[in-house]
Amino acid sequence: MWSVGLRAVLVEGDAMDAPDSHSTLASNVEVYDEISDHYIQFIRQDIQSKSRILAAFDTVDAAPGNDERGQRLHVDFGCGPGNVLIWSEDWAKERNCRRIGLDVSIRNLQNVLKRTDALVVLGDATCMPFRDGIASVVSEASVLHHIMDWKAVISETCRISNENAVILLDNEPSKEGLDWGWLARTVFESRFVYYWFLSYFSPKHRNFRNPRLAKLNYYEAECHNQPGLGFDPDEIECTFEASGFRARILRRCGAVLETGSGTNSYKTNILLALSGKNWKDPRYGILTMVARPALADRKDSTRKLIG
Repeated sequence: MWSVGLRAVLVEGDAMDAPDSHSTLASNVEVYDEISDHYIQFIRQDIQSKSRILAAFDTVDAAPGNDERGQRLHVDFGCGPGNVLIWSEDWAKERNCRRIGLDVSIRNLQNVLKRTDALVVLGDATCMPFRDGIASVVSEASVLHHIMDWKAVISETCRISNENAVILLDNEPSKEGLDWGWLARTVFESRFVYYWFLSYFSPKHRNFRNPRLAKLNYYEAECHNQPGLGFDPDEIECTFEASGFRARILRRCGAVLETGSGTNSYKTNILLALSGKNWKDPRYGILTMVARPALADRKDSTRKLIG
């Protein structure tokens, strides 16, 4: 069930010396085993994220995705301590939907079991241990930029999705949004010292009291979320198309799934302004991707014509 990388990290224990995706995976395991409890209280708790995730899930209702038992399956990969699974709990109950949380951190999965009724699987998103076409909903929130081989992850989400499924990838950095100038980069790098000082007064910044862990998270675990990197929306769209899915790429969307309907954090706006960018331009916001099988789109069009 485990990928080669996950086995190297959890069994062989030698992945940190590898200059590839194994070391990135090992960094995620180390970081989230340590910060999972803190994450529950202080990270990714904004209402905008919850609202747009539920808005994407609601599009599942437009397609008959039930199995013979009248159930759907929701797979949330990189589930962390369970934020998305908690946000969607009422949605899932109303629709008789089973849930599975997939993550590489044992501590994260322990927290999911404490906080939700979801099943948990210790696994790698680049090689998901599920059969083809099993899921009606596949989701993640702020996960893709933690995975070196992100194209393999998108292919896996498509493989495990059924013909009426919805895939949601949320809160990912865009290439334009991380195109910072030297002044913004200098200010950003200084945050480690500033947040270390704040960690003694602000519980929210407590994790920065360990500078090594904070830098491991940013430089190793968040491997695509650094100045000059980020995701190219066109490349993401083409990756979905290669698996027969059509992706709708949204930039800086908020409670509704519309480009420009949301806001950036004030920190992001400052960094964009220091880079000479118009922080009000949606191009510089986070990416949200909602994908469905191209066949499902054709079916919907046929229903509208017949109806």
